[in-house]
Amino acid sequence: MDVFILLCIAAINLMSIIGIYRCLKGLNQKQKIGFLAIGFGGIYLLVSFVYFLSTLSFESKEALEYAKQYITFTFVPVNATISLVFLARAYTRFLAKQIDKNKLKKTCIKIAILLIVVFIIEFFYFRSVNQSMLQMAMESKGA
Repeated sequence: MDVFILLCIAAINLMSIIGIYRCLKGLNQKQKIGFLAIGFGGIYLLVSFVYFLSTLSFESKEALEYAKQYITFTFVPVNATISLVFLARAYTRFLAKQIDKNKLKKTCIKIAILLIVVFIIEFFYFRSVNQSMLQMAMESKGA
């Protein structure tokens, strides 16, 4: 079962990377890879931080380490697809001089607001998942 889940997570990540890569028209390969690395790295840090915040009040964090990897690597491509696709399109339009710097800033602000809303929702989702996992761990120890 773990192998299947890992393959699905890898497929989601790969599809997200390819989709965002294709949105970066007009950039050379080095710029595309840089955009992807910075974008995915930033999203990974933000998702990890939201996950960390969602586990602050839990005492048994060792039981949650297993879930952290699955949750993080599942939500990184989802959040990247939500945000980086739009950012990539706006950035390539800016470089092609189709939009001005002010329009690019407005797009970045809209994406940031969207990500904040998504992270708030994810915080409560992560918290719920972690509570359920801890409850199952406690029940299995008691049984």
